[in-house]
Amino acid sequence: MSNARRRNPLLVESVASLILLSGSLAYGQSTTWARLVGTVTDQSGAVIPGVDVTAVNKETNVTHKALTNERGDYLIDKLRPGLYDVSAEVSGFRKQAFLAVRLQTEQVGRVDFVLTTGQLSETVQVTGVSPIVNTERAEIGSVVAVK
Repeated sequence: MSNARRRNPLLVESVASLILLSGSLAYGQSTTWARLVGTVTDQSGAVIPGVDVTAVNKETNVTHKALTNERGDYLIDKLRPGLYDVSAEVSGFRKQAFLAVRLQTEQVGRVDFVLTTGQLSETVQVTGVSPIVNTERAEIGSVVAVK
């Protein structure tokens, strides 16, 4: 038997091991996404289902949308970290927008809306908001800027 034929099983085992190892490494990587969650209510505290919630990345202009469920809750998943303008609108209420909401890597940011009755063409803009607090997880973390 030649040397090439004897090495062939070893080569097959090596390649198979590399494939299996690379799959487990990819699975173990941490996520780079953020998400937004929240609840939309009216002035009396009643939840509002069927509200269009939109998050627009200010740097890329990519738009992400969600619709509130029967409990008035929404979830926008797989957002890249960055600044977002987040708005909620539905017929019979004024549109409300939170401007320049900063999301960090792996953050679950919460933005709750309280809509007031009025025309859809009217918008209530909220600016100068304190940083979004992660109320969805009981973890403590920080972001380290590398220069």
